[in-house]
Order: sequence, then C-alpha cells, then structure tokens
Amino acid sequence: MEISSDKAEHRTNKTTGRDHGQDSGCSNHMTGVKEIFQNLDESVKVSVYLDDNKQVQSEGKDTIVIRTCKKVDTPMNANEKLTLEDDTDLADATSFRKLVGGLMYLTYTRPDIVFAVTKKILRYVRGTSNYGIWYSHITNLNLFGFSDSDWVDSLDDRKSTTGFLFSLDSGAITWTSKKQVTVALSLSETEYVAGAAAACQAIWVQRILEDLQQLQLNATEIFCDNMAAIFMSKIFLIMAVLSTLTSVITSCRRWSLKV
Repeated sequence: MEISSDKAEHRTNKTTGRDHGQDSGCSNHMTGVKEIFQNLDESVKVSVYLDDNKQVQSEGKDTIVIRTCKKVDTPMNANEKLTLEDDTDLADATSFRKLVGGLMYLTYTRPDIVFAVTKKILRYVRGTSNYGIWYSHITNLNLFGFSDSDWVDSLDDRKSTTGFLFSLDSGAITWTSKKQVTVALSLSETEYVAGAAAACQAIWVQRILEDLQQLQLNATEIFCDNMAAIFMSKIFLIMAVLSTLTSVITSCRRWSLKV
C-alpha cells in the first residue's frame, strides 16, 4: 500500500501522541519479531522480511531442548496420525504448556508449523530458525487464497482438518489450520467445508483492505484441488441431495457467494 509522506507523518504523530511514545525511526524488532527493511530505490518503496529467529535462539531454560536437538527438514512424518491416547508417558504439564506457548508465538511468522504438534517440530524449528516471511513492494494488491483439507484424519472423532492461506501477491498474510466441527462422509464434503471457511475469511480480509483504501475490484480467487468441491460451489441445486451437510456449512456458502 502506498501512502504520502504527509499521511505517514500524521499517522506516526497520532500514534506516538496517544501512547506518549517517541519516534525512533525504523525498528529492528517489534514484540520479538525481527524486521528487515530493504530499499528498492530512492523512493519510499521497501520490502519487509519478518522472522522469529531471536525467539528460537533465546538463552532460556525453555529453549534448551531446541538448542540441543538434531535438525530436520520437515515438521512431522508423512501420514502421521495424532491421537489423544497413544500409550506414551505423560509429559510434565508445566514444561509442556510453556513449550506449546512458545511454538504458538512462532506461528505469527511460521505458517508451516501451525498444524504439527509432535516432538519432531522442535528439531524442525532448530533446523529452520532463519525461516520467515518476505513482503515485497507491490502497487496493486491482489488478494487470493488456497484451501485444503485432510479427510477424517483424527483417529479419536473422525473429524477432518481445514487449512487455508491468503496472500497479497507477496508473502502470506493470514492462515489457519483447525479441526472441522462436523464429520464429513466424503472427501468432497470436507473439501467444500474448507473452501467455505476460506471464503468467510476472504470476506473478512476484503473488509480490512477496504478500510486501508485497497478495495478489491475483482472476485477473490480461492484455489482448491478437489473438482467435486469446485462443482458444488458453482451449482446451487446440488445442495439438495447433500443432506449430510449442516446448516453451518450452508450459512458459510451464502457468505461465499458474495466474494
């Protein structure tokens, strides 16, 4: 987004005046997140890179496990299934909560670790501590997203997992990985639920962009890898034979039609 120098100065003065703060120029860290600004030319156009390397490399008791474990290139094993009861010894509750809290903080700049919760993720974080998100300067911001799902991957309640990510022709700006509230009876249903959830998120992001004077003139594209789900999103009459879908899904679809 491009703004004039006068508007930028006005916003800075308004913020520092409200918080009784002082403008110290370009920051390097904000709430623990490292910011790297790269000038593309002599104008105000810059690229921004965000990472949480400082959080991973911090010298604390809670990070000793990360600093001593072996490095790996993937956050979890392929086709690994997570269960509530796996006959393993229970971890120390306090240490476990601290570790999960630290990993949740890392997800602000690491969408690749949103889903995985296994011990292997510690080795993955150590091996990829320099990973982050790069935002390049773009004049016309075009919002688009991706949606996917993992059908009945939960061995405890047979529910599926929804995942989606949105970008503005640059780095990812919002992402989610969470369990669905219903039990889908087919792959197309769970993909449709994921797409509907992504459509709701797209509307929310569109409204934020509108407030930032970046109105999206065209419909937001959401990419899906399931042809049946794509067909269901285009043909309304097919919903009559899908009695397994709940009213929650239908409500989400009414929102998605406005995207």
